[in-house]
Amino acid sequence: MQWVKQLNVVFCTMLFSFSSYANLSDFKVATWNLQGSSAVNESKWNINVRQLLSGEQGADILMVQEAGSLPSSAVRTSRVIQHGGTPIEEYTWNLGTRSRPNMVYIYYSRLDVGARRGYSWMVVGDFNRAPVNLEAALRQEPAVSENTIIIAPTEPTHRSGNILDYAILHDAHLPRREQARERIGASLMLNQLRSQITSDHFPVSFVRDR
Repeated sequence: MQWVKQLNVVFCTMLFSFSSYANLSDFKVATWNLQGSSAVNESKWNINVRQLLSGEQGADILMVQEAGSLPSSAVRTSRVIQHGGTPIEEYTWNLGTRSRPNMVYIYYSRLDVGARRGYSWMVVGDFNRAPVNLEAALRQEPAVSENTIIIAPTEPTHRSGNILDYAILHDAHLPRREQARERIGASLMLNQLRSQITSDHFPVSFVRDR
């Protein structure tokens, strides 16, 4: 995220409740990494983000990272900002009521922008979140989740006891149920290491079950 003569958005969400022609120093700017849009049964957008934007001390501009899914009450407009090949969609979100609206604008860039649907791909690494949480996020994007599976080991991949290192496999030509038949498994590669592990993460391999 950076300011260069104009407001730019890169893989995050920006909310506005003012005229963008004014000086930036006239407004209160804030940033927050949501770490996903929900916590347990609570929507961070409808509770936390709303609070950050409300009241006299509320932010005029809020930069949100790891924003997750937008609130269901956000309404997409027909405006799409195309900057550097990355589409940014505009939404309106009413923080007030029908009789006393308090509208803000959300500028949102989706995570799968560069993926080019129609291709098969595999992403492997440290996702810093449990597989079940990522699975829930993928379900919010049916066009992607239909052909996407998460392949994770059953043992912890981090010294904290959590499973954070795994793979996301997307086959553009096979639905999830058929991909499952390929039976690709994930397992720790501790037997490959002949020296002390100097990381808090353990290496993970992904191979087809024999």
